[in-house]
Amino acid sequence: MANLCAACPALRQCLNVGTGKSSDRDIQRFTSSIEGCGLAHGVQSPERLGADATKVSRAVTLPGPEVMMKIGIAADHGGYDLKQKLHILLGARGHQVVDFGNSSYDRNDDYPDFAIPLARAVADGIVERGVLLCGSGIGASIAANKVDGVRAAICHDDFSARQGVEDDDMNILCLGGLTTGVAVAWNCVKSFLTAKFSGAERHLRRLAKVTAIGTNPPGSGNPTIPVTREASLQPVSDHRTKGSMSSVAALTPEGQPRSL
Repeated sequence: MANLCAACPALRQCLNVGTGKSSDRDIQRFTSSIEGCGLAHGVQSPERLGADATKVSRAVTLPGPEVMMKIGIAADHGGYDLKQKLHILLGARGHQVVDFGNSSYDRNDDYPDFAIPLARAVADGIVERGVLLCGSGIGASIAANKVDGVRAAICHDDFSARQGVEDDDMNILCLGGLTTGVAVAWNCVKSFLTAKFSGAERHLRRLAKVTAIGTNPPGSGNPTIPVTREASLQPVSDHRTKGSMSSVAALTPEGQPRSL
């Protein structure tokens, strides 16, 4: 497989992408390289695939342990190209893919316009899980987490993508289209979709604490979650004012400010 990965530029040339002349064997080799390596290369976007798109979809269909799902996918301009590639791979694997846009490349589009509709669809159960992209994945994750019921996180490796579901019930995987190659992204997506929330008591307890944050806006009074550790009350040197000291207020065990 290492030799095949090293030859990927030549392999892409031999595919005659967009002409419909590439053989099933060529496309099978090409798509298998995505499954088997961690290099940042991969299939072309649907527009460039042209007549070869059907062959690619058929070739990428590989046996997998995950249950087929209804998956939402969305991206702004920064994640558009990677979204198109993942869309092909997800559909070829048997998932039903709902694309929340953008439907074409627009360098002036805004990630919230695609992140929020996808996040709402996940929260409302219209799709089971979501894959969300922007240039870095950060803006998309910030926007998605504004929607109640969404637990979105950016991942750069398949361990985090799997553990995010098993421990934290993550339901939207965020990826950076400008920071993550298609092979790594595809491994993250597969791990994300095959993972299941463990339901362990400690994880349920921690998620309940996170959920309760939304019921305690600033200034709302006592927290629903008891504060189990006191904040340290130590003077902090402020080097910007020639060593003058400022105090950091601690909280009582009941969550109230402590008198100094």
